[in-house]
Amino acid sequence: MPGCGSEDESNAPGPELSAVLASLQVAGFLGTDEQNMAPIEPLIDAHEAAKLLRLHPVTVREMAARREIPGLKIGKVWRFRASSLDEWVNSRLALVRHQPPRNHER
Repeated sequence: MPGCGSEDESNAPGPELSAVLASLQVAGFLGTDEQNMAPIEPLIDAHEAAKLLRLHPVTVREMAARREIPGLKIGKVWRFRASSLDEWVNSRLALVRHQPPRNHER
């Protein structure tokens, strides 16, 4: 019976929520199928990034501000993805491997 709170009605989103979800899908923020959406990698703060890189947290924040390492500033706080920092380290190592040896004459 309509309006009696049947199970189908309670699980269906209201018209306002349906409109918001549809607009997010069109904008690319939501996938068309929840099963096709990849989980979002958690962000870490400057202290956790510093532990990974074995640097001081202030150094990590300064490097991020200079765009030397990949980071995202949300409000006043820097956030990082561990996978992005790992990619950055690997790219730096690849650069070092491909550089010719320096001549250390004085």
